[in-house]
Amino acid sequence: MLFRSDRRPSELTLADRKRVEIARAVVGSCRLLMLDESLSGLTHEEADRLISEILSLNKTRGVTVIIVEHVLSVLAAMVQRLVVLHNATIVAQGTPKEVANDPLVIEAYLGSQHGALR
Repeated sequence: MLFRSDRRPSELTLADRKRVEIARAVVGSCRLLMLDESLSGLTHEEADRLISEILSLNKTRGVTVIIVEHVLSVLAAMVQRLVVLHNATIVAQGTPKEVANDPLVIEAYLGSQHGALR
């Protein structure tokens, strides 16, 4: 997407501001991109588009992407490997399917009467 230089950041949509932020991060010879909740506040369509653009950076430029995100379904569409942290401790890691079926992850996301990970 092309941006007009005469537009102020406040005139951009949230999705476009997030794209500009990512573009600023990778404009040089970036080899690692770390994103924290970059999809929050976006519509489903905007999130899908941004996911495609992030994956394209990985495939075409070889940029390694580390994503902090709390929506497992979003991550499952983007990654080959997940690492789940709780209180700075790794509680699960593996493919999205393995992590989604891990009892500790289920406990952390859905909770239980015991509340072991809270």
